[in-house]
Amino acid sequence: MNDNVSVFKRVFFRRKWYFFVPLLIIITISITTAFVIPPKYKSKSTILIETQVVPEDLVRTTITGFVEARLQALSQRVLSVPNLTKIIQKYHLYADIKDNHTNQELVEKLTANIELLPITTKLGRKTDQIATTAFEIGFEGEDPKTVADVTNELTSIFLQANLQDREGKAKTTVDFLNSQQNAFKDEIVKKEKLIAEFKRSHPSELPELIQSNRNIMDRLAQEINLKKSELRRFADQKSFLEGQLATIDPYSNENSPDTNIETLTRRYTALKATLSENHPDMLTLKNKIAALQDASSTHENVGDMQAELNELKAQKAILEKSYSNIHPDLIALNKKITLLEETISDYSGSSPSTGQSALHPNNPIYLNMLHQIETITIDLREGKKELQALKKNYAIYARRVENTPKIEQEYKSLLRGYTTAQNQYESTTSRLMVAEQALMLEESQMAEKMTIISPPVLPERPSSPNRLAILFLGCALAFAGGIAMVAFAENMDHAIHEPLDLANLVGQPVMAVIPVITTARERMLSKIRRIAIPSGVVILIISGILSIHFLYRPLDILWVQLSRKLYIIF
Repeated sequence: MNDNVSVFKRVFFRRKWYFFVPLLIIITISITTAFVIPPKYKSKSTILIETQVVPEDLVRTTITGFVEARLQALSQRVLSVPNLTKIIQKYHLYADIKDNHTNQELVEKLTANIELLPITTKLGRKTDQIATTAFEIGFEGEDPKTVADVTNELTSIFLQANLQDREGKAKTTVDFLNSQQNAFKDEIVKKEKLIAEFKRSHPSELPELIQSNRNIMDRLAQEINLKKSELRRFADQKSFLEGQLATIDPYSNENSPDTNIETLTRRYTALKATLSENHPDMLTLKNKIAALQDASSTHENVGDMQAELNELKAQKAILEKSYSNIHPDLIALNKKITLLEETISDYSGSSPSTGQSALHPNNPIYLNMLHQIETITIDLREGKKELQALKKNYAIYARRVENTPKIEQEYKSLLRGYTTAQNQYESTTSRLMVAEQALMLEESQMAEKMTIISPPVLPERPSSPNRLAILFLGCALAFAGGIAMVAFAENMDHAIHEPLDLANLVGQPVMAVIPVITTARERMLSKIRRIAIPSGVVILIISGILSIHFLYRPLDILWVQLSRKLYIIF
C-alpha cells in the first residue's frame, strides 16, 4: 500500500504541470462564466381560485368542466401572439436583439420566460384525487423592474380574461337558450294553428268525440227500433181496420140527422122561420132533402152492390197477406172486383141525378173507421219519413265513428308534435331561468373567481444563474481534468522512471538504484526559483491592487460595491 502511494506521489510530482495547468484553466473558465453570465430576475404572483359564494344547490353555474382544462384554455388565450406582442412593445423587451429577430421569435422567447404553475391540493387524507386551488404566474428577465411590471401585466390580463370569458360564456348560454325558446314558441304557435285547422276540417270526427258519437248511434238505433215497432203497429192496425171496414155498409139507412129525410125536413122548417131561402144553411138542407128523395128509389140496389164490393176488397186484403199477386184466388177475386166496379160505374152513369149521392158513403161508423184508416196512413207516411231521417242520421254518425280511427293517427301525430314542442319550450324556459341566474352571478362576481393572494413584487436577488453551483462544478471539473491529464500523460509516456518498470522490461531484478546527483550550483538555482516565483506573483498582485486604488477607484469604495454586488449575486 505504501509503495503504491509513493509511486503516485512520484508520478504527481513528475507530471505536476499536467495537473495545475488544466486546473487553473478550468477554474478560470468557471469563474469567468459565473461572473460574466448576466443575472436574471424572476417575479411571480399567486392567484387563488375561489369557489362560488352562493351554494350550488340554490343557483347552478353554466360554466362547467375541470379547473385544469379551463385554466389551460385561458392560458392559451392570454399567451396569444397579439397579447404578447403588445407586452413586448409596451415594455420594450429584447430591444438589443429586436433588429436581428422576427416578431414570432421574440414572442417564442417571451413565452419561454413565462411560467404558469398550478398549485394542487389533495381532497381528503385517504384519497388520491387532487384539485387545483391556485396557480402562479411568473416571468424571468434581466431588469428587475421590467420583470415586475410584466408579471403584473400578465396577472391583470389573466384576471380580466377570466372575467370576460366567464361572462361571455354565461351570456352566450342565455342568448342560445333565448333563441331556442323563441324557436319552440314559434313551433307551438304553428302546431296550434295546424290543430285548429284540423279541428275545423273534422269537427265531428275527432277522437275525443268518438264516445259521444257512439252514444248518439246507440240512441238513434233505439229510436229506429222503436219507430219500426211503431210502423209495424200502425200497419197491423191499418190492416185490422181495413178488414173491419170491409164488413161495414157505407150506405146505412139508419135514422141519423144527415140521412133521415124527415129529420132534415123538420130542421128545414125550423130554420125557415129564422133564415131566408138564400141562406147557405137553407140551401144545403134543401139540396140534401132533394138528393135523398131522388135516390130513395135506387139506393137499395147501389148499396147492395157497394156492400158486396167492399166485402170483396176486404177478402182481397186478407188474401194478399198470405198469397202473392199471381195466386189463382187473388186473380179470380180481382176479376170480380173489376166487374163489380164497372157495374156500379155504369149504374151510376145511367142515373146522373143520384150518382153523386150513391158514390159517397153516409154510414157514420164507416166514415169514422175510414177516417181512422186515413189517419193511420198519414202516420205511416210520416213515420216512414222519420225512419228515413233517423237512418240517415245513424249513417252520418256511423261514418263519423268509422272515420275516427283514420283521423286519430294524424290527430295524435299533431298532438304529439304539439306536446313535444310544449315540453321543449317548458324545459328551455326552466334552463333559461337557471342560465340568467348564473349570468347574474358572473356579473356580480359571486360565482367562481380568481383573486390575487400574492401580488408580484420587485425582485431583489437574481434567480439565475446559480453562481455558487457553477463555481463548485468548475472546481470539481478542474480537479477531475487535472487528474485525467496526469493519467493520460503518464500512459502516453514510454520512458522508464521506476526500477519496477525496468525489471519488468528486462526480466531481471534491479540490483541497485543510483539517485540523481545535483551540484551546489543547481541546488542554488532551484532555491532561487522557489523564492523568486512566489515573490514575483505577490509583487504583481500588490502592484495591480495599488494601480486599481490610485488609478481607478479607492479600495474601500470598491470593496463596498463588490460586497453589495456579491450579496446580490449570491
